[in-house]
Amino acid sequence: ALEAAKRLGYPVMARAAFSLGGLGSGFANNETELENLARQALAHSSQLIIDKSLKGWKEVEYEVVRDAFDNCITVCNMENLDPLGIHTGESIVVAPSQTLTNKEYNMLRTTALKVIRHFGVVGECNIQYALNPISEEYYIIEVNARLSRSSALASKATGYPLAYVAAKLALGVRLPSIKNSVTGVTTACFEPSLDYCVVKIPRWDLAKFIRVSKNIGSSMKSVGEVMAIGRNFEEAFQKALRMVDGSVNGFDPYLQEVKKEELTEPTDKRPFVLAAALNQNYSIDELHSLTKIDKWFLYKMKKIIEFHKVLEELGNSLTTEHILKAKKMGFSDKQIASVIKSTELAVRKQRQDLGIVPFVKQIDTVAGEWPAATNYLYLTYNASEHDIAFPGGFIIVVGSGVIEIGSSISFEIVMDIYELEHSDGIILSMGGQLPNNIAMDLHRQQAKVLGTSPESIDSAENRFKFSRMLDRKGILQPRWKELTNLKSAIEFCEEVGYPCLVRPSYVLSGAAMNVAYSNQDLETYLNAASLVSKEHPVVISKFLTEAKEIDVDAVAAEGEILCMAVSEHVENAGVHSGDATLVTPPQDLNAETLEQIKRITRDLASLLDVTGPFNMQLIAKNNELKVIECNVRVSRSFPFVSKTLNHDFVATATKAIIGLDVEPVDVLHGVGKVGVKVPQFSFSRLAGADVQLGVEMASTGEVACFGDNRYEAYLKAMMSTGFQIPKKAILLSIGSFK
Repeated sequence: ALEAAKRLGYPVMARAAFSLGGLGSGFANNETELENLARQALAHSSQLIIDKSLKGWKEVEYEVVRDAFDNCITVCNMENLDPLGIHTGESIVVAPSQTLTNKEYNMLRTTALKVIRHFGVVGECNIQYALNPISEEYYIIEVNARLSRSSALASKATGYPLAYVAAKLALGVRLPSIKNSVTGVTTACFEPSLDYCVVKIPRWDLAKFIRVSKNIGSSMKSVGEVMAIGRNFEEAFQKALRMVDGSVNGFDPYLQEVKKEELTEPTDKRPFVLAAALNQNYSIDELHSLTKIDKWFLYKMKKIIEFHKVLEELGNSLTTEHILKAKKMGFSDKQIASVIKSTELAVRKQRQDLGIVPFVKQIDTVAGEWPAATNYLYLTYNASEHDIAFPGGFIIVVGSGVIEIGSSISFEIVMDIYELEHSDGIILSMGGQLPNNIAMDLHRQQAKVLGTSPESIDSAENRFKFSRMLDRKGILQPRWKELTNLKSAIEFCEEVGYPCLVRPSYVLSGAAMNVAYSNQDLETYLNAASLVSKEHPVVISKFLTEAKEIDVDAVAAEGEILCMAVSEHVENAGVHSGDATLVTPPQDLNAETLEQIKRITRDLASLLDVTGPFNMQLIAKNNELKVIECNVRVSRSFPFVSKTLNHDFVATATKAIIGLDVEPVDVLHGVGKVGVKVPQFSFSRLAGADVQLGVEMASTGEVACFGDNRYEAYLKAMMSTGFQIPKKAILLSIGSFK
């Protein structure tokens, strides 16, 4: 490897063959760096590829389709906003490409068709190029003859059903004889043309991992991605930034400080460092030489920042023209409000009084040349009419948003759609934590929330109200107190004795939750938690060690239980339930304990008057059951218990929410098989992360397997996560006999 690098000249890029997501790859500027990389790569694969480094070139991708009769078309071309040297899965991607000249576009398209014909690929193929920004010189970096992450984006961005078409082509069907399922008129042998712009931004969750390196490069670390559609780059870009992180208002120049090293060595926060730099009047040329991002994108970002300054100067004297321009550039009501120091509802009211509302557009793959029949829609302010009519009589179901450790739903968009559709109601309980957070906001705007009432959701989410309610009913819970300052917190902890658990209200996957073992720990954590939510005080409770944790998933109608499932955690309490190993039906609980669990579940359902799904977590120690928390929504274990117990919990919940009659069933003991759910971790991809588990969630996926008993199921599930079990010197323990 070292000789090859000498021939090519440093810097070089090293990568392992047959790897996914750039595992074990990186750039080397000298021999020692290369030796380290080579060791890392050869640990994953038997073959090592050394390339000349083209860092700073443009990265462009084409999706091509070919049938067995040699008909080829290019479905979509995409361009990475970040230059070469950052893995495509880590880059902000724009489709269709915005900065290629017509000549470059066609040159790369012709090459793509030559390549797919040369390899004789039948089906779908993804080709990545490196293009020199100054000349027309280009290299092919990679060809994937399969469906990939990029093809998922391409088919979502164009509306062209790539997977469906590729499956038909593999069966030997001709391209012209496959119907375009979007328009129903044209065939699949038709290149999609787009009258909109799509921006994809990856989602990182590096804050949840301790000591992880924040730099992004040729190896992938993101856990999910979002895609936003707009009629121009600015609109799509700002929408996407808000989707990735709910606490961000858009392209905000005040979130990060300008650091030159972050512009040259990118981290997950680079867009906001760019915004801050533009706000401090860095020139486009200077930023281009630091980041190697094409000037076209930098000019577009500059436009957003310049208009941001205009809004700041205007303050409260907004005119129709200004609001319209802001909305066309993708500013949200909340974002405008924070710039002019007003409130979201005030801006919203002014905007509606002026008659400025978004228009619904349909994605039709043919840029409006043929009528389309799809239900694939987006909202935009850069339009003059709706593409479809709204007869009313519908119900809105709010989904969970981004596949990541979190999700993206904003109050503004839900209300806009609700008002457009003349909807009969909104179902929030199917989307996880985030829809629950906007329940009260929707309720105050007189939107009709179906299922459990927003007041009940609030009394389960607000830890103070929830605990008070349990005390009245006499249900046990760990000792707790709601505190607003450090002094009283230390007094309480010394009184109940360490360790203690510190947690803020309304959080997902245990964000900012920590176990404190001493006064010093407590001070460190409280400073972190106050950053998470200033309006809500923290709740501190006694942390029980060596206790068993139990999960209950249930569905109720008007406070009466319809069906319930109980799962045991293999690990002791103190590992977040998303990271724990679950077993259902329960194997170690005696009949008496089960009766107790049932009683508590029934009491809670009637107290909160639940209609729909809910999930509860309990702790068992010395034959005492204590309730830790209750969420009035589906949890991540719902699909697992539905499959294992062979009963569709979600269908039952939906019927209950709409008000149909459902007979209660007892499915607790299952159908004779045991299911075990095991988390999937991605620590091998996160350099420097701490692999110890705690009350904050760190897994990025999960695997469940069935077996005749729990031992068989557990072994199958462990093997499915790619866990290599050493043959000698290992002790596997399942459950504790206490």
